[in-house]
Amino acid sequence: EDVFSAIKKDSQTIGMLAIENTIAGSLLHNNELLRQSGAQIVGEYKLRISHSFVCLPDEDWADITEVNSHPIALMQCREFLGQHPSIKVVEGEDTARSAEIIQKENLKGHAAICSKAAAERYGMKILQEGIETNKHNFTRFLVVADPWQVDELNRHRSKDVNKASMVFTLPHTEGSLSQVLSILSFYRINLTNGEIRMFFCIGLETGKITPFTAGLVHLEISGNIFSGTHPDCSGHVKISGSKESVVYIGIEGSF
Repeated sequence: EDVFSAIKKDSQTIGMLAIENTIAGSLLHNNELLRQSGAQIVGEYKLRISHSFVCLPDEDWADITEVNSHPIALMQCREFLGQHPSIKVVEGEDTARSAEIIQKENLKGHAAICSKAAAERYGMKILQEGIETNKHNFTRFLVVADPWQVDELNRHRSKDVNKASMVFTLPHTEGSLSQVLSILSFYRINLTNGEIRMFFCIGLETGKITPFTAGLVHLEISGNIFSGTHPDCSGHVKISGSKESVVYIGIEGSF
């Protein structure tokens, strides 16, 4: 929420938000925030995640009774935490913020799970590094900006655009998603990521208000899609012969 609030207050702001993790999978809440914000994706960055177990400088293992961190970080260190069952696990809003609070409030007996950089920034003592369960743990971040800044940012790109993110809705009918995917296949467009969530809607049929189920689909596609070899597929995302068409919401960004 803070990222998109900052962009809304100052259109010159460029934000980064986590969208996918090796262990936790897709961060659906951030996907929904992105869709609602109207911000555009202008890039991505993959970061190797390594967590450290840190405490106040004058404390040691024997002093620790509680550990604070973001829920995702705690999940990524589940094996390590399982080796220390006597330490109470408490969720916090952020990894670095957990270390900052312990340092500023001088919370004795508290440890944080955060990055080595955060530990050094707040003068925390590192008790153990590399405590994440998966040593090949990566988080993918999206770089987002106000739509009015996209053209200016694109002029400074060091490489060609070859990926796009799109969102649309589908009726909950047999074969509706496969028909959309067949269009991407026809134009030889690669699907790199996909999420679908079902929800209930209220529609009008024969003068009556009736509930129906629909799917909100988020797709990331890649390939040489902006070179002119592939036509814009948005106009083709329509279920031919179906009573209800795909409701196309828009492109969330190209990068």
